[in-house]
Amino acid sequence: MFFVPLFGAYSQWWPTTYPDTAFPITMIVKDNSVFAGAAWPYDSAIFRSDDDGWHWRVASQGLPVQCDPSAFALKDSFLFVVTSNGIYRSSNNGDSWTVANTDYKISRAAALIVSDTVLVVATGSGVSISSDDGLNWQLVGLTNAALSSAASIGSNIFIGKMHYTSGGPPGSIYLSTDNGNHWKTVNNGLSDSNALSMASVGSSVFVSNDSGDVYRSIDTGKTWQLIRNLPTLKNQLSTLYANGSNLFCGTPGGIYLSTDDGITWLDTKYSNGGHQVMSIAITSYMLFANGGFGGILARSLTGLLGVGQNTDRIPIKFALQQNYPNPFNPTTRIVYNLPHDCHVTLRVFNLLGQVVATIIDQYQTAGYKSVDYNGNLISSGVYFYRIDAASRSSEMNSFTQIKKMILIR
Repeated sequence: MFFVPLFGAYSQWWPTTYPDTAFPITMIVKDNSVFAGAAWPYDSAIFRSDDDGWHWRVASQGLPVQCDPSAFALKDSFLFVVTSNGIYRSSNNGDSWTVANTDYKISRAAALIVSDTVLVVATGSGVSISSDDGLNWQLVGLTNAALSSAASIGSNIFIGKMHYTSGGPPGSIYLSTDNGNHWKTVNNGLSDSNALSMASVGSSVFVSNDSGDVYRSIDTGKTWQLIRNLPTLKNQLSTLYANGSNLFCGTPGGIYLSTDDGITWLDTKYSNGGHQVMSIAITSYMLFANGGFGGILARSLTGLLGVGQNTDRIPIKFALQQNYPNPFNPTTRIVYNLPHDCHVTLRVFNLLGQVVATIIDQYQTAGYKSVDYNGNLISSGVYFYRIDAASRSSEMNSFTQIKKMILIR
């Protein structure tokens, strides 16, 4: 699988090359590197991409085998992850990990967030807080609760609880204004207080429930208002993600973006076979959505957040990607990278080595490139496409590569 980072008018989602054998449940971005945590019993590890999802590698040095990462957080210079064997941190962007506190063992976290100057983790055992970058932790309350989500506004900590079993205790949202020493319920206005996912934007906090509704509070949880103009379907599970002033709501039917505190929403045209959106992440140029068994998809931010200024971004090396879709009928897309200005020829060959189509034969500037090929004039079968990119400045800046594609009518 692969995706197409396009910075022009085309702005659809594409599958990345994230490994099929790993089930991603959480993501985070640090310094434009994307980290994905894969759950046990599949290839349970942390995977990292430094090139907007073109390639992924395992980044679990120092973590236990089958570490089962469940939540990430960023604080100061550290990247934190909750694993089945405790909380670990990395000071070198995930190149290696060290255990933050060997005495603090948890199995899985519902959320790991930063509130003001403290780390907050919500687990099945309750809420714990660390004020020294994870070295020491204090259990501060909400024990024996099915905690499910968390968010913060300054020093205000919101924790969500789910109602998982018939006849069990109802879901709820809790608020602490004193680093967890005291908690109170803040459910006024919620018709369904099962707090599936939470996020904060500025002074507003948002919560989604398992009925498919999303609510907003602008008064630190005193009251909640239903967001009625969000085009989600009833009973669709929604994942909320905030980045600056941007709020994303991910559902099996689509991912929607609001840049005005939930008043209006933009459809990002996400589609992934109905898979639940487990997590969302954003780099300077790309938006990533984790669809669990549906893999990790990505699209350009162009057209979403006004990042047209990034159209001049230059790749660091040549690349020719596998066409998509493949097999195809009759149209497929070919993507390639040019780190230098080059004369580019892109041709299609049959099994006899004969040229059946010349798609490109022109001088092109450096950048991320793509072209659609229509195979209407050729018959079904196996073909090869070859790129030759020759730089005027140096033969060292030239590139040739061949890949196979299949046309099936």
